[in-house]
Amino acid sequence: MWDGDGAWDGDGVGKEVLMIKRIAAVAAALLLSLACMVFAVLGGGVAQLPSGELRSAYPGYDQVASWNFMAGQYRSLRDAGKNPRLVFGSSELKSKTAGAAHPGRLFADGRYGETSVIAGRAGVNDLWQAIEVGAFAPEMPRGDRRAVIFVSMQWFMCYRDPSSTFPGVFSQGAYDAFMGNEAISDDVKSRVAERVRAYGVPDAEVSGEGPLVQAIGGIDRAASSLASDVRLAASLRWKD
Repeated sequence: MWDGDGAWDGDGVGKEVLMIKRIAAVAAALLLSLACMVFAVLGGGVAQLPSGELRSAYPGYDQVASWNFMAGQYRSLRDAGKNPRLVFGSSELKSKTAGAAHPGRLFADGRYGETSVIAGRAGVNDLWQAIEVGAFAPEMPRGDRRAVIFVSMQWFMCYRDPSSTFPGVFSQGAYDAFMGNEAISDDVKSRVAERVRAYGVPDAEVSGEGPLVQAIGGIDRAASSLASDVRLAASLRWKD
């Protein structure tokens, strides 16, 4: 209970304790960042991998959550002149048990004149796809910014719980690229940020937060993103 003097009583946590916890969290994030930076210098992150490593017919959870991986495979195909098409969806994009007409096979590596980049996984929802489309838009050629989006029936089920699935596929890099897209209005960015937070990613930037909170959140996001990038790069580099 609030006692009116700027502190909590025995049932709560004092401001001093909260500040200590914040400082400890920042220190831990800085140490993690330093460790990841050392490892990245020695082995490199996803961005330093050969383009051949950045390809997946059905990306894993760590891959859809990595902007460096998703954008990297798109850029490598685009730069090779293959004009890749983005195909967004969720678990229906898995082609292992499907036939030859499945998009993951039909449009694989130019087999039938088109090359696709499959973007999605079980648990991916319309918010994730909106962020990815906004992030990819500047990468796509002017006059031909088109993408395929599969509307998943799970989006409309009464049991859906985005807050339990969205954090696992959230891509900080894609979110940052989305926010950096000047063609997207501030109003849309604000609404997306609020929805991201409502879906269980509490450190997404939302207008109105103080500079200290934003700074701490920024450090935490950077450390977490770097750690994930280094882990994914290591798994791709050593997969054979």
